[in-house]
Amino acid sequence: MVLVQWDPDNDFNEQYKKVIDPNSVGAMFGNMTMISRSIPTTIEQMQKFPIDMSSYTKHAVLPKKVLEPVAITTASISPCLQVEPEKTCSPFFLVTGSDSPTVDLSSNFLQGQILSTSVFLHGAFSLNSFSVSNNSFTGPIPSFICISSPQLSALDFSYNDFTGRIPPGLGRCLRLSVLRAGFSNLSGHIPRDIYNLSNLEKLVLPANHLSGKISDDITQLTKLTCLELYSNNLEGDIPKDIGKLSSLQTLQLHTNNITGTVPLSLANCTNLVKLNLRKNRLEGTLSELDFSRFQSLSILDLGNNSFNGEFPWRVHSCKSITAIRFASYKLTGQVSPQVLELESLSFLSLSDNQLNNITGALSILQGRRKLSTLLIGNNFFKETFSSDRLISSDGFYNLRIFASGGYGLRGEISAWLIKLKSLAVTDLSHNQLVGSVPGELPRELFQLRALMFRKGYDATERNNLKLPVHINPNNVTTHHQYNKLSSVPPATYIRRNSLKGSIQVEAGQLKAFHALELSHNCLSGSIPDELSNLTNIERLDLSNKNLSGRILF
Repeated sequence: MVLVQWDPDNDFNEQYKKVIDPNSVGAMFGNMTMISRSIPTTIEQMQKFPIDMSSYTKHAVLPKKVLEPVAITTASISPCLQVEPEKTCSPFFLVTGSDSPTVDLSSNFLQGQILSTSVFLHGAFSLNSFSVSNNSFTGPIPSFICISSPQLSALDFSYNDFTGRIPPGLGRCLRLSVLRAGFSNLSGHIPRDIYNLSNLEKLVLPANHLSGKISDDITQLTKLTCLELYSNNLEGDIPKDIGKLSSLQTLQLHTNNITGTVPLSLANCTNLVKLNLRKNRLEGTLSELDFSRFQSLSILDLGNNSFNGEFPWRVHSCKSITAIRFASYKLTGQVSPQVLELESLSFLSLSDNQLNNITGALSILQGRRKLSTLLIGNNFFKETFSSDRLISSDGFYNLRIFASGGYGLRGEISAWLIKLKSLAVTDLSHNQLVGSVPGELPRELFQLRALMFRKGYDATERNNLKLPVHINPNNVTTHHQYNKLSSVPPATYIRRNSLKGSIQVEAGQLKAFHALELSHNCLSGSIPDELSNLTNIERLDLSNKNLSGRILF
């Protein structure tokens, strides 16, 4: 590693101090062709060379002479510098003289405003890419950069503290193919001149405070492959001609206030890989949407809307799909055997609908060997929980998260659940379930193999969840969102059922447990001392009137 210490009050050659063999200094300056192995003593010697400091960890103030315009072809200090606040409005690098000149100031500690008077923007006519992402810049987005650098093809302003509306002017960058400004505290409408960017391929503006409708003019951006406007305050309908964006691969509009129906023209977006419209106010039926045209679709999330009618089982024709969320609708019907055609399905959420026939649903879904997350709570009103005879010995082979609580399921807690070797999270709350032996809490509950040894749980697959899982523990008002299987706390939630008997000493075997909720049942007897073996426990709720003893932690 090269450690650079700069004194901004001295000249470059006086304050640049090497603390490593000069022979390795070339690594500091990328692929520089140097006449000698000596460290450059002037800015002029650095002209026309790429500088890439992205792999080093340095905290410094850039020297004054670096703030002067030079012909560096690539300036990357990401992540490496911490610049004093009073220096942040100063120019950094003027980048010219290359086929694809680039300025990358991302992932530093930069703050203050980016001003039109910044010298590093003067004369940068051929600048190709400009990134200041993951800093603390304030003020308005510097749309004026498209005046000084109209050749730009990529702009990244994301993860900053900008304020106010997106100023007009970005439409001057007619060659722009990538525009990112997410998580940057922006508000107001999307400027109309953005819709003039006919070469735009990626428009990524999530997690701001943008408002207004998604303009019909957005359909002019026919080269778009990625449109991400989620977590804003957008309203109105999805443009009815959204299908003109036939190159779209990612469409994420979730967590807004979008209304109306899903346009049937969306079926023309045959290259879609990810479609997320969750948590809006969309309505109508989905039965007319031609899902068979989405042969590349991998992730489909239409949850938390107001759709109604029969469940759109035509989605089975999306052969590449790995994750489906159709939660919180008013959808009716049964799980179709056609779901077995979805061989790659690993995530399925059908919670909060009006589905029936839980026995049929589980009998069908057990055959999906890649299924790791199954959320079917708040359905199957007062039906009887599936018996062991219907689930084969290798059913639900990879199931790790299972939730079927909330609508008064009756019957016994089935032993097939206990036999699942990978099951780490179970939610059977708010039902009327009993143990297999009358008057006794099922002993098998405390013999889940995935939870008996922490090493065993850690060894389970640590991949990302295809869609986030939201967990709301008892008496906790906020939902916790988890994006990785390994981050979901191993837990069993069986509160508010009809379980009787005592808590067995076997409960102390589940060393990987982070949460155990058995409250509001009819448990009695002493709390076993073995619960003190649950060294990873974070939440233990045994609220019952008839339990006695103490918990030794």
